Amino acid sequence: MSADPRLANEEEEEDFSEVNCTFGFFDPVPADAMTISVFMPRYVPINRLEVARAIACQNRVGTTIKEQLENGMPGDNFFGFNSVLNLGVYKDVLPSFDALIK
Repeated sequence: MSADPRLANEEEEEDFSEVNCTFGFFDPVPADAMTISVFMPRYVPINRLEVARAIACQNRVGTTIKEQLENGMPGDNFFGFNSVLNLGVYKDVLPSFDALIK
């Protein structure tokens, strides 16, 4: 840290840069499963990849938030997702849900 406050402010400004990005909202697709699993909290006692695959393969309820390219297609940058899975339907298919239901 510099003794001159003006230099300190200049150094702080150099740490930040502006990024322009257009966000797009897309239905989940199976290729999103690995990225969705990274966003799932690690403290929840489930198989994250198993649940992420279920989320990515059902596209009835849910949205992924990705970079939107100029042509309207999704880019490679993934920013988040939201989804709902019916635990009653998936409890027999995905053993990971037993820990959530109990």
